[in-house]
Formats: sequence, structure tokens, C-alpha cells
Amino acid sequence: MHQQFGRLIGVSLGPGHPDDITRRAAAALAGDGRWTYPVKKEGEASYALDIARRGGFAIPHDAEPLVFPMTTRQDVLARAWARAAARTLELLASGRDVLFLVEGDASTYSTFGHLARAVRILAPTVAVEVLPGVSSYCAAAAAVTFPLADADDTLAVIPASYSVAVIDHLLDEFDSLVLLKVKPMLDEVLNLLARRGLTHEAVFVEKVGTPDERVVRNVAVLRGEAVSYLSLMLIHNPGRRQKTEDREQKTEKPVSKSACSLKITSPQNLSSVFCPLSSVAVVAITRHGIALAGKVVAALPGARLFAPEKFRAIAEAAAPGVATCYSGKTGDQVPALFAAFDGIVCIVSLGAVVRLIAPHLKGKEQDPGIVVLDEAGRFAIPVLSGHKGGGNALAVHLAEAMGVVPVLTTASDVRGTITVDILGRELGWRLEASKDAVTRACAAVVNDEAVAFVQEAGSRDWWPGETPLPANIHLFERIEDVNPDDYAGVLWVSRRKMPTSPALAGKLVIYRPPEGQE
Repeated sequence: MHQQFGRLIGVSLGPGHPDDITRRAAAALAGDGRWTYPVKKEGEASYALDIARRGGFAIPHDAEPLVFPMTTRQDVLARAWARAAARTLELLASGRDVLFLVEGDASTYSTFGHLARAVRILAPTVAVEVLPGVSSYCAAAAAVTFPLADADDTLAVIPASYSVAVIDHLLDEFDSLVLLKVKPMLDEVLNLLARRGLTHEAVFVEKVGTPDERVVRNVAVLRGEAVSYLSLMLIHNPGRRQKTEDREQKTEKPVSKSACSLKITSPQNLSSVFCPLSSVAVVAITRHGIALAGKVVAALPGARLFAPEKFRAIAEAAAPGVATCYSGKTGDQVPALFAAFDGIVCIVSLGAVVRLIAPHLKGKEQDPGIVVLDEAGRFAIPVLSGHKGGGNALAVHLAEAMGVVPVLTTASDVRGTITVDILGRELGWRLEASKDAVTRACAAVVNDEAVAFVQEAGSRDWWPGETPLPANIHLFERIEDVNPDDYAGVLWVSRRKMPTSPALAGKLVIYRPPEGQE
């Protein structure tokens, strides 16, 4: 006899104003389902729970928080998701419905989607239901009477952390752009808008729908200001259409000078919001591999499938509209794929992939992130550019979207310690160091050698509170307090000029946080 589970229900509460709670959500909250809600750490207040409280709902005595730390550390996240999913399944096993409270809309950048996937991996028969709600950007647009799209306008919604380069590209592709989680990238976004003459086409909205809601129409005044994590920016680009028409009149050129038979134009990042890389190619060379590739493409909106010409019918059926078929050898396509894509998922044997890519490797600063997926869809193995190129993040994304197991082999991820070359990336920190200094610091960190971490500026949220800092990492508040001879590496977060101390030569790795971030 099968276990009878309750339903897992994502209850959308809107971005902050209790009047934005829908009737369906209100009925669920008033029912007998067990409440759960997300927190960043134990004992911390829940934004979603506060919306329900301000809406007049009595918080049940057995309402339970689930911890989801704010970090990009994949080992920390994996443990947190596993614990949350296991606990949720325990609650569902009683036969009672479990409500997971979500601010905004449960289908839009929501913790609920990840939780539901993790629970279904443990128990595929669990019924999942989503109660739709008002998203933050829809509420913000309504609050400032900002038309997101009209007639045949196009709209993109992305996290600002996808980098200024991606934002710059999308401003040429869409009439309106919504930037979520703009806090760590604020000054860089303001610089981009000024450079493009779009400062007066943007509106900044913070904590929409709450008593602390703030709207700033002259966004230039925000430069250097520390803003809330719950902030976004709405941008119009009135000149987008003319630029697009001008570009389309130009003659298309091949992306590579190699003798390969494949010509690729840059893929449209129509849905790059869901992918850890801005453009991904999925390569499959067998019938079963191509069938799996269709599922991978579906999990990575904006991705393209590449397969041999003899399997054209299968490829086009697996990935309608985004399948490219080539003649000749797969190895001949590699130069063009390296030139056109940030990431490549290969449904090909690991050994074959190594032989295919070996002649084209340049270095982790230039090579795309490459992930090998076995034909049974069980394991995702980052092979190249795991950190810098996003290979690890891509593997973890596939794990969340498809239930595969990510096989991470980079030492810092396995050991649960600092990842020197991407530390603070999600906070907008800019790395400033020689390649040798970064390599030396990375080696010191993973080999348990003494490393000094000096923080004079920037957000203090760079390390998740769930696990203790490794014992070999020693904290300081001023660079002058560090004796370089005592440490194999020195990591310095500051806006000051580089010290002239010869003892720091080859040891110092500098992180430059955005202005105003404290």
C-alpha cells in the first residue's frame, strides 16, 4: 500500500501589502493545512510570515520555519535543501496538507519551486499545488503606473546579478527590462543607464507594498547608497526598435574562422533569467541522448540543441525551433560552440568530451563552462571552468530542474571552504589580483594553511551563518594588523589603494565592493 501524503501547496502572498493576498490564498491560510515558511537562518524573522500576520491571520502554534541560507556555496545549499525537503516530507506523511508561504508569486524566482522539486525526488507521488499571486514587479509597475508592455512590446525580467554586460545586451533586445535583486549591482547599473542616456527612463522601487515602500524616479541620486535586498528597477528603452531594425539589416557573419561546417549566431537570451549562464549549447549524438537533450533544453530556456544531421527529425521533435543539425564530425563544431556559448552541456561520454575539447582549451578565464550528462540522465559532471565559467552552477541548476546528481570535484566546494576566485560575486565584489596570487591563495585555503581575511568595507553577508568559518581563515578589520609572514595568503576587502608592503607581494588578493555597500 502506498504512503498517503498530504498536498504540498505553495501559497503566494503578494510582495507586501496584505490586500494583495488573493481569495484562494486567504482560504488556504484559514484552512487546516500545516504552515511552513522560509527563513535565512534559525531565529530570523520571515518576510512571508509577516505579510500573513499584517493581513490579520492568526499564526498557528505549529507553524514551522524552514532554513534556506542566502549563499552561492553549493555544498551549503545542498545540505539545506536536503534538510528542508526531508522535514517537509515528514509533515506530509501525516496526511495533512503542508502550506509553504511565499512572498510575491510562488512561480516567479521562488524558493517554493526548488522545495517542490527536492520533495518530489524523495517522494514522486506527492501532489503539488501552486496558488498564484501578485509578483513584486507587477505590484511595482502598478504602484508607479509604469506600463511593462503595450501592444507588441517585449519584456525581460532578470536578476541584476547576471552582470552589466547581459543587461546591456538585453536593453537592445527588449522594450522594457525589469531588474530584480538590484542591490549589489546598483552603481554599475546606474553607470550603464547614464552611458546609454536611459537614466530618466528608469524607476527604482524598494519594499513595494509594505509600510516602508520607497519609489525613486530620479535614480541618479541613488549612487553610493545602500539599498534593501527587496528592491528592483523598471527600465524602458524607447530606442530599442530602431537599433534592432538597423542591426537586422547587416549581413550575418560566421562566429568562427575555423573550417567547421557550423555557423552560429548569438542565441537570443529570451529567458536567460532561469539559467546560471547567459547562453548554453546542448550537444547530443545518439537517439536516446537527443531525447534527453530535449528535456535539458526545456530546463534551460534560451538554450539550443546541436545534433548530427542524420538525426534531424528526432532533434527537431525534441527541441522545436531551437535545434541545429550539422554535417561532418562533432569535433569540427567545437570551435564555433566555444566562440558562441558561455556553457555547453554534452550528453556524450566523459572520455570522448575530453578528447573533443582538449585541442581548444585556452584557460579558465576564457573557456566556457562544460558539463557532461550521462545518457540515463543520472549525473551532471562539470568538466571545465567549474567556478569562473559557471560549470558548477550549471550542474547544480540541472540537478534542481531535472533531479540529476551534480558531481562537484573542485576542492573548495567539496571541503566547504572559501572559493577565492568567485568570493563575493553575488554581492557585486570585483576581484583585483594577479593569476598567481589567486592560485596561491586558493591552494592555501584548501590545504588548510593560514589565510588572513581582512574586511574594511562591503557587505558582511559573504559567509553563510549556518556553518562555522574554517579554522585556517583568520579575520581582521585592518590590513595594518596583519603580519604577512604569518599567512600563506591575504584576502582583503577594501576600497583603499593597494599597500606597498613587499611582504604582501604574491600573497594579496583584493576584492572591491560597490560604493555604498556596507
